[in-house]
Amino acid sequence: MHADIEKLKNELGNSPIVVEGIKDKTPLIKLGFENIFPISGKPLSAVIESIPADHKSVLILTDYDKEGEKIAKILMKFFTAAGVHTLNHLRRKFRAIFKVAKIEEINSMLTKTPEIAESFKTTFV
Repeated sequence: MHADIEKLKNELGNSPIVVEGIKDKTPLIKLGFENIFPISGKPLSAVIESIPADHKSVLILTDYDKEGEKIAKILMKFFTAAGVHTLNHLRRKFRAIFKVAKIEEINSMLTKTPEIAESFKTTFV
């Protein structure tokens, strides 16, 4: 799993990650991801304004439930209209790696599977 996550981070580069809320941001930070932007409390049309203008691509990492998928589709339309490429293939890879419905569930996965958390220990320091 560690190698898959490192590969995903390399593919992502410095592109921002849009998540639904702070509970989604926390496990991603623990895994060493950066440039994470929670959207909770913001109108979806304003989310694009919170992303630095110099980024040409973005990973929309909303939950994989019905509501999260709906939000992802709306955000994809906004970003595409603004000329920002959405990294949908990385969204699919992320789901395949973690097999969760909600991004925040990764926190409990890290707690229940110490070897995963241990493999990212240098990230926590």
